[in-house]
This record gives sequence, structure tokens and C-alpha cells, in this order.
Amino acid sequence: YIDILYQKLEWLQRQFDFENIKGKIVMEPGSGYGFFLRQIYNELSDDNIYFCVDKNPYANIYLKQLLEMTDRNAKIIFITADLPELPLRPNVVDILVDFTGTSSYSFENEGFLPSLLDKYIKKQAIMLATYIIYHKFGPNNIVTEPYRDNFRYNNVRQNLLELEYELEKENKDKIEKVKEGYGKYEEFAQPGDQIHAYQVLAKRWG
Repeated sequence: YIDILYQKLEWLQRQFDFENIKGKIVMEPGSGYGFFLRQIYNELSDDNIYFCVDKNPYANIYLKQLLEMTDRNAKIIFITADLPELPLRPNVVDILVDFTGTSSYSFENEGFLPSLLDKYIKKQAIMLATYIIYHKFGPNNIVTEPYRDNFRYNNVRQNLLELEYELEKENKDKIEKVKEGYGKYEEFAQPGDQIHAYQVLAKRWG
């Protein structure tokens, strides 16, 4: 699973247009331990602002300490909050990075997180996202019925279109049939589940 994770990070990193994001504000909901941010940290512009949002204060502290060990001093703002309500004014974010943040949120919540956060996103915006998709929910699947819509490919894609994003690039993995659980840190993958990742670079023009 770690190998798959890094393949997804590399795909997102290749879509990140570092030459044209100077002065832009980036937000990553569910940033966790900063897998994606650590991939791109040295390439951020000095005038970028990057909001790391996570409900776990220890994840934010851990990530902050890791970044402070580098020679780089990018402008990172850590926000500990329960999504989707944030201490931000509306229409401030230029780029939304959703590296499984929506999927993590959706294990316990029904709303589609990008829709709930849209008040903070500018009308002209870029979204880079990776979603966990279940092609089939196995008999031991941990996602209860009320929360399953945000793990279905057609629903996720339609929700993005309803937010008026143009899906510029899409990447769907081959379906992985889970025969044995991946371990305690990947409880979402249970025997009988069929899973793949869906990645997208989406833009809207305001």
C-alpha cells in the first residue's frame, strides 16, 4: 500500500504547476502527516501560503517539526479544526489539494467535503485530488451504508462537475481485489473489497 501511495503522490506532483502558482494560496484539508506537502515543500514559491488543516493537533505538531528540520522556510499555516468549519474568510483559497482528505472525512460524514469547503475557494480555482473508490464493498467493509456515496466513482465525479470544475486530467487505477487486509493502518481495505484510486486535476474559470 505504501508503494501505491507514493505512486499517487508522484502523479499529483507532476500536475502541480509550480511556475504559475506564485502568490497563490493553497489549502489541504486532512493534511495528516504531510505526505503530499513534504513531496513539494522545496518547490513552493516564497510568496505561497499553504494551509494544513487537520483535526489531530499532534499530526500538525509532528509535521511542523519535520519541516523545521529542513533548510527551507516556506509559509505554512497549521489549522487544527473539525472540518468543514474553518477560521478563514470566504473566497480566499486558489488551490485545493485533496490527497485522500475527502475519503478520510467520508468514513464518518455524509457530506461531500469539497462542496462543504467551497465557500473558502475562489470561483477561479484549481483542485488536485486523490479519492479512495470502492468498485465493490465487501462483506467486511468498514464503511456503513449512509457514508458510501462518497466512495463511489460516479458520485464523486458528478459532485466535482456540479461544483463547476472542468476535469482536465483524470487517472483511474486498476481495481485491486483485496484478499487479505492491508494491516491496522489501512482498515478501509478488508477481504472482499475491490478498491482503486481516482485522481483528478480540475479547474474552474469563475
